[in-house]
Amino acid sequence: MMRIDEEKNIRITLNVSDCTEGVYLRWINKLGEWCYYLFTVSSESNEVKNADNIVEFLRTVDFEDGYNPGTHRIQKESQTTIRLFAPLVDRETFMFLKSLPGAIYVDMFCGYENNEQLWIGVNIADGTFVKDKSQLQDFECTLILPKTFNHEL
Repeated sequence: MMRIDEEKNIRITLNVSDCTEGVYLRWINKLGEWCYYLFTVSSESNEVKNADNIVEFLRTVDFEDGYNPGTHRIQKESQTTIRLFAPLVDRETFMFLKSLPGAIYVDMFCGYENNEQLWIGVNIADGTFVKDKSQLQDFECTLILPKTFNHEL
């Protein structure tokens, strides 16, 4: 967390976690600051459905290697969502994380390639985030990965 004090000094507070697995996100909050957090994965789901488009092609109506491919294929689209949580965070961290669902730019870290960081743009599902009066509280949200489209031509 970054703060600027009265003397215009920048104070950066790092909370170190022993967690080495999860989903590492970065986002820009409403003040224009980059925010980073490593979330724990609770669950992952993948919805596959027929896309609206039907791919039409007219290669042949003959059998090829004992198989007739027909004259059209249905596209499939796949949507993966990942349930993320940060267990037992304090009030200040909860308020920091609460800026994530409202962020316009959210990226997920995907590792390194040629010593360069790889990030992919993702989205956070709509939701209601309530801070209760307890000192420690779990923060949960749902990450939405970009849709993928599968088809065969």
